[in-house]
Amino acid sequence: MAGDFGTRTAVKLLLQSQVFFAAAMRREAEERLAAGIDLDRIVLEPATTDYMERYLDVDIALDTLSVPGGGTTCDALYMGVPVVTMYGTRRSTRFFYAMLHLVGAQGWRSHLSAAYISCAVSLAEDRIVWTKCTVQLRGKMDITACMDREGICVRWKRLISWHGEMPDRGYDEKERKSRRHKLVKHRKVQKISSGVSFCDLGQRPSARIAAHVLYGVRCVSL
Repeated sequence: MAGDFGTRTAVKLLLQSQVFFAAAMRREAEERLAAGIDLDRIVLEPATTDYMERYLDVDIALDTLSVPGGGTTCDALYMGVPVVTMYGTRRSTRFFYAMLHLVGAQGWRSHLSAAYISCAVSLAEDRIVWTKCTVQLRGKMDITACMDREGICVRWKRLISWHGEMPDRGYDEKERKSRRHKLVKHRKVQKISSGVSFCDLGQRPSARIAAHVLYGVRCVSL
């Protein structure tokens, strides 16, 4: 969102996507948005390579539902833009839940749509809090594990080696398929020390490695 928050009608919603290069896709998006929003308050732009500079015009970023942003949303925090996110029970909905945990912005995340909207409105109305957040965000991002380039390389190398040396547990193919099916069926959630929840990590080495590399925690096999 961008604009003069003192006048709500001056606030605009900026949507940037590769699909807006196509006129047909742009028209379809406008038709859907027109059902509830004045199109004069919508800005549709195709994706660009210099999108980082566009954050200078953005006051608050609204994370996408039900699949949250990734790298570009991290870029928003680094550029000092508060991000409001809504999460569910599935691991795929909780990526940015974890990122906000790392920068101490737990108040910007919610699991209810009403709370998601309320959070965005509160940030827009309280300019003192908003200004403080924009000034501090880059410094907070700089000290997170995600910005620790050397540490990430060290942990990645260690975990790749660790995974390669994992002992054979003696499961036959039938038993391995059975265990995998049970994990998917019951959607087990494992709580780890950072307070972030991940689903079905036990049989997914790539997920275990990514969790440890990004958040500095070890995920034990289920």
